[in-house]
Amino acid sequence: MKTRTKLTLTLGTALIGFVSYYPFKPTPTSGPAVMPARQAAAPALDPAQQSALLPTNPAARVDWPTAPETSKAPDMHKVVAFDGWLEQFTAAAPEDRAAMEQEGTALAQARRPEFKKLIATNPQRALAMTVPRVIRQDLPEAVVAHLEQPVSARGDFKAYFGRPMDTAALPPDQELVLRYFETPEGASYKARVFGSLLEQTSRKDVALQGVAIDREMAVAESPVRELEKGERIPAGTAVEETCPVSNITTPTSTEAVVTVDDEAPFVEVGGRLILLCDGSHVRIFEEAQRMASGGPGVAGYFKDNFPGTSSEAIGNFRCLYIRVTYPDQMRAPNTEASAQGDMRNVSRYYLESSFGRMTTTTAVTPLI
Repeated sequence: MKTRTKLTLTLGTALIGFVSYYPFKPTPTSGPAVMPARQAAAPALDPAQQSALLPTNPAARVDWPTAPETSKAPDMHKVVAFDGWLEQFTAAAPEDRAAMEQEGTALAQARRPEFKKLIATNPQRALAMTVPRVIRQDLPEAVVAHLEQPVSARGDFKAYFGRPMDTAALPPDQELVLRYFETPEGASYKARVFGSLLEQTSRKDVALQGVAIDREMAVAESPVRELEKGERIPAGTAVEETCPVSNITTPTSTEAVVTVDDEAPFVEVGGRLILLCDGSHVRIFEEAQRMASGGPGVAGYFKDNFPGTSSEAIGNFRCLYIRVTYPDQMRAPNTEASAQGDMRNVSRYYLESSFGRMTTTTAVTPLI
């Protein structure tokens, strides 16, 4: 009995020693790993010791960047600052302008991102604050490189209209519309419009003009730009000499630089330069171009195969209802009220079929 007791005690002692030497380790699971406790906490460093650990060369130090501000509002102080330099540059003598180039380049570079924001948020004001061409042509190339670029081209205007969900409401100053202007040469702009162009739908092969920075483009309401007095046309520029309004040809030569004056107005549309024979033709030509593009301000056409159109079943269809009788039929085919009622039904049909994109205007004649 004593021997068995001694043997049991001996085995128990050995087992305890084994467990003590090889502690129990639980089987790892798929849960997060448990980090072992540190044997000793690192001593805290005083400011002098922390400064000693930094690199002695300030350029080698790394500062973690903070989150950039995402404000969409332009900083107009930078835009106005460049305008102030522009006035000084224009008033300065030619021999003094070279010393102003460095300052103007820095101001133009600071203005560029702010003017880009201005195009996106207020294209009408951006066009009003654009550097005039007659001043731009005398600026140093280093300054012009940071300015907005003039755009005059033909291409496709694409407008994608959306609407919020039934439970959502848009702020009064926002809209769910994406507009793009794409040219055959591969340029693609985010078209920022205002005024009558806000309701403009997609159009193919139209002329637009404005200014752009990168892809942001401020689109002018009129596709026609009249060249400013004093603006210089570079030598070798192709000019159409036949006035599209009167068909009168005014011979001109661009072998040398041509300076625009009041006698012969030049207009630019869709990348083309046209010489008109009379200043009063600018307005007439502008309205004709708006009609040719199916744009706002004038009535549109009904079908795409009509002359000068670029969109189908969009705009205002003008209809003339002629009530006719014949010698062997001495009575009216219908009354004027009946004719107006028939055309109201036609107008309602086209308005619903085009989802509000086509309207009709009808004039009913007296009995003929």
